[in-house]
Amino acid sequence: MKKAFTILASINLFVSCNSTTELEKELQEQKNVQKSLIAENVTLKKHIDSLKEEVSSNYIDKSYATTFINKEMRFIFDKKKLFEYLFKYTDLGNLSAFSSYNQSMFNRYGSDYYKNHSINSNEGYLTYVFGFFDRSPENINRFFNKESLEIIYSLFEKNDYYERSKLNVKALTLLQVYVDIQNSEMSLMDIYYIFDNGDYHDEVIENHFTEAQFAILQRDEDLDEDRIKWALYDAYSFWGRRGSEGNADVVYELIKDFHEIVAKENIESDNE
Repeated sequence: MKKAFTILASINLFVSCNSTTELEKELQEQKNVQKSLIAENVTLKKHIDSLKEEVSSNYIDKSYATTFINKEMRFIFDKKKLFEYLFKYTDLGNLSAFSSYNQSMFNRYGSDYYKNHSINSNEGYLTYVFGFFDRSPENINRFFNKESLEIIYSLFEKNDYYERSKLNVKALTLLQVYVDIQNSEMSLMDIYYIFDNGDYHDEVIENHFTEAQFAILQRDEDLDEDRIKWALYDAYSFWGRRGSEGNADVVYELIKDFHEIVAKENIESDNE
């Protein structure tokens, strides 16, 4: 009996000690995991704070960003090369402004576009970049600064592409539509909500088409009545989106200044 008790006590002691050892081991592992998580959180917080500091300026340092971008795509950091590429890409010497816009990256922000166009191509990459471009008034003014505008203007100096492509008609249409909206009872956000609900050919919009708008678009002999109406819906949609982004005034002034300098004619409107 005594021997049996001794064996039982020994087993109990062994099991108890073994359980204690296992428990201590598990606790130590949990402590190690906790320390590791704390260290990771500290590192992550520092990284997030660093990113916040970079994002607050709306730009990431060029030398830092280029390390993530293929050499072929780095032309986006050189504004002269960027605008020269876009000028060549639009092919305004051979295409009308309306045709160029409809078949270009400027009209393809949807994800379906990448099914047929690789983001590793210049066109695909720029389409992606344009989709995430900061459209705040401050950033637009920062991007289209004096240097940028001089580069853009210079591209039209020694050719007649602005008139030949009817880009002047598109610009004047946008300017006229904006002025007419400002003089109507309809707000930019009203327009935005109409188009955002999928009513692209809404009668409310068409009822706001004006003779002045038609007169401008009729300067383009390639546009029949249906295409003129489409162009006007597109112009109203353009300003609806600018209204939702809060940059309509800035964009209007950019288009107006661009037209006046390239076409060498002043624009007087009720919006002045």
